[in-house]
This record gives sequence, C-alpha cells and structure tokens, in this order.
Amino acid sequence: LSPMLIATIFVAVGAILIAGLALASMLRQRDVLRRAKGDAKEEVLDVTVSLLTEPDDRSRANALTRLVPDSVGSSSVRLKLLRAGATLIATTRFPADAARRYADEADFCEWRGRLQLHAVDFRYVGALEGFCAFLCASLQRLDIVINNAGGPAPGDFRDWGQQEWFDAVNGNMYSAIDMIKRSLDGMIERRFGRIVNITSAAVKAPIDILGLSNGARSGLTGFVAGLARQVARHNVTINNLLPGPFETDRLRSIF
Repeated sequence: LSPMLIATIFVAVGAILIAGLALASMLRQRDVLRRAKGDAKEEVLDVTVSLLTEPDDRSRANALTRLVPDSVGSSSVRLKLLRAGATLIATTRFPADAARRYADEADFCEWRGRLQLHAVDFRYVGALEGFCAFLCASLQRLDIVINNAGGPAPGDFRDWGQQEWFDAVNGNMYSAIDMIKRSLDGMIERRFGRIVNITSAAVKAPIDILGLSNGARSGLTGFVAGLARQVARHNVTINNLLPGPFETDRLRSIF
C-alpha cells in the first residue's frame, strides 16, 4: 500500500471512531436521563434538542453551556437561559444528579424540549473531541457559549507531575479555547455572538493550595483578553467572570 493510501485509511478510521464515541455518549445520556427518576417519569426526562431557525430572534438563541451541577451560579445561569426561551446543551460529569435537579424544577415541563444533557469530562481530549464532533454534526449554529469546568484538586505543587498539569490545563484552559475556536467564526459571520468563561477570583488573588487552578485559569484569562479585542468589532463579545466563594460541595471539600 502507498503511504498516501495508508494515511487516508488512518484518517477514515479516526473519523469513524470519533463519530462512534459521540453516538455512544448520546445513547448513554438518554439512558441515564430515563433512569434518573425511574420509569414513572421516563417521558418527563426524555429531553431533546430543538434548533433555532430565526437568525434575529435573540431571546431564543441556541446555547452551548458547559457547567458542573454542583455550581450554584452555573445552575442559575442555565435555568435563566431555558426560561428565556433558549435551546440549551449542558454538559456535566454527573448526569444522573443533574437530570434529577432539572426534573425537580416546578416548570421543567415547559422547557424540557429545549434541553439536552451530556456526560463529558473535559480533562480528557478524546472526550472533548468526541463531543465537538457531535456538535458539528447536529447543530446549525451556536449563539451563546458559556465555558465552565470543575476545578482541579488542591494540594502541594511538589506532589504534582506532568499528568496532573495536563489534566488541569485540558479541563480549565484548552477545552474552553477549543470550544471558542469551533464556534467563533460562525458568530463573526452572523455578526452576533456571546462567549463567557467562568473561571475564578483566584486569577486575581491566587490561593496557595490551588496552584493547578491558578495556573490553568490564569492562562485562559490572559488568552481571552487578547482575543476579545480582535472580535469585538464583529459584535462578538468574550468575557471572563471571576466569581468568589460560594458554599458548594467543592468549596466545603477544600476548606
């Protein structure tokens, strides 16, 4: 076989594997949602995505939201988007817990058809690429992107090896940059886009035991500060939110 043919075969096999991973993730998500509150509420938890067709209807803009369910501020953002009429794609490492929280909302039935939930761990590049392949294959557009990920574990930098740093950077820097890269050009073309990165107040006031988080989130903040100035003239804004402490499970586990 010629080198070019071999390379073509590798590319084709890689594309098939990525598509397979994306499909498997979708099927697992559907199964988790149906089991989350038992068969009696299967219909309630059978959520699907509905695509935006009116380009100027800002109140119903599609939203890709990468949020962890235990984040108080993130949960509020997601619910506000859904109640404003947005189509929401939410990702989480804890899909069963997230499904229960959504289903417990009194008005869940009003927006369940505009919600899609995916189990994704953005510390792993393969999971990120599989999820992005699914997005490219299934969505026509993204108007709002909210990047947020669970922070790395606290500790002493002497105990961290290369893998711990790679996981921190993938989860809290690279994954957000890759998501921006994949959605930005479409926003510029339509002359509308809103990208928000939820990082941490530790970017401005580093916390000694959160070195992995301090480093990765500061890198994302610095990158975005330069990029935002380039795209603002196209009516595309990129902002970083640096929230302080909220009483969440993560905060209680650290302090």
